[in-house]
Amino acid sequence: MMRSSAAKLLWALLLALALVASACGNDDDGGATESPPTAAATEEATPAAPAPEPTPEATPEPTEAPTPEATPEPTEAPTPEATPEATPEPTEAPTPEATPVPDPEDHPSGLDIAAIEAAVADYMDSAGIPGLVLAVALGDEDPWTFGWGVSDLATEEPMTPSSFVRIGSVTKPVTTVAVLSMVEEGLVDLDTPVTAYLGDDWYGKYERGPDITLRHLMGHTAGFVEYAFDPGFFILGAGRLNVPIAPEEIVLFTTNYGPVADFETEYNYSTAGHVIAGMIIEAVTGNPAHVEIRNRVLEPLGLQNTYLPPNELPPETVANSYNYGLLYTAFTSLTNPPDGSLHVFKGKDLLATNSYPQEFLQTAGWTGGGIETLIGDVPTMFRGLFKGGLISNESLAEMTTPGVNPGYGLGLGIDDIDGLLVYSHGGGTPAFRTRSLYFPELDLSLAVNANVLPPNPDAQELVDALIPIVMESWGLSN
Repeated sequence: MMRSSAAKLLWALLLALALVASACGNDDDGGATESPPTAAATEEATPAAPAPEPTPEATPEPTEAPTPEATPEPTEAPTPEATPEATPEPTEAPTPEATPVPDPEDHPSGLDIAAIEAAVADYMDSAGIPGLVLAVALGDEDPWTFGWGVSDLATEEPMTPSSFVRIGSVTKPVTTVAVLSMVEEGLVDLDTPVTAYLGDDWYGKYERGPDITLRHLMGHTAGFVEYAFDPGFFILGAGRLNVPIAPEEIVLFTTNYGPVADFETEYNYSTAGHVIAGMIIEAVTGNPAHVEIRNRVLEPLGLQNTYLPPNELPPETVANSYNYGLLYTAFTSLTNPPDGSLHVFKGKDLLATNSYPQEFLQTAGWTGGGIETLIGDVPTMFRGLFKGGLISNESLAEMTTPGVNPGYGLGLGIDDIDGLLVYSHGGGTPAFRTRSLYFPELDLSLAVNANVLPPNPDAQELVDALIPIVMESWGLSN
């Protein structure tokens, strides 16, 4: 039996809210009373694994996208019927056993491990997070990495710094630096229309398509919808989770949607801009985007555990991750949850993302939000964008100068925390939440990743609690 029009509208509204916390967003907004797991702190930086050889072959041909005239309006996509009778009963997840940690005074990092552990435990308990990893570094030293909880509620496998995770939109500043390095080589220009690189038909019927530049794309002023937040895109994905989505399909969806913000004068965050930047990288260099990003950013920084799917993958699949709240409702309503995928953890209903095919989820972000990595690589990567000699000071100035949004440059958040300048970016992708920060005045970098989306409260609350602990431990001040 089909839902009524009112019911369809309700589901569209629910999905719109849910997708504010879904794939690739920069900022996301998730009881039983079990004690949170005790931290398992590593005493040395995450060991490096051998880097893969860049894939020489060209990017596979994308799935042929329908012509704009044949593409239905995203918001008019039919909502599949819920099938509650097929939904398995959730299982109460066991409380992971605590892992002993070194005494704070004995930890070679000099960090106050007891204070860090207490802050993390409070946060994981309040947000209902099964697993979390953290990395902090001062200067160019190897990051200190930590893990808490479990990467899989069913198997109780611990979450450790050796667990691969998805960092979502923390990918964006990496792509931005790769593009800026091409600007320095004269291959592209920030203010030249994209048509110079992708031709006159890349934007379909989008009314400002001929005027869009790389500056608009990476500064989020092209007027694009955030496709990853849109109910139509989510419904599209739910019906083809086992089928990768090509960048051209993402662009078609976005441009068919039409503008949702004033061109050039209004900031509207959209992952599509950095996906198009990836397409420009490929068109201009003739190489797959992951090869150029590895050669221009990852390899110079010595990042041997960081990958950009789908053409290169980690040696192990990412840790299991869990949707919560409206994302849980959307997934369980639009799909038939696989057996064993539903869990109750700390009184909250969670859905295991890894129970589903990964092809769509793994490709929906690409150069705008697709990187998979170990948490120990993230501070090195993020600091390296500014201190690694990848681009000139002039290019760094372009990247770190606020645009229409005073808190955002080109693919980069610009914040102030207790009077200190901080460069940052967040990432949310079903079902991980990441925050990465770099304090240039202190040469301090930090990254945290939780395997629930959306955590409530957000991961920024944990970051705010950890920063003063780290600063006091290492004698830093502003």
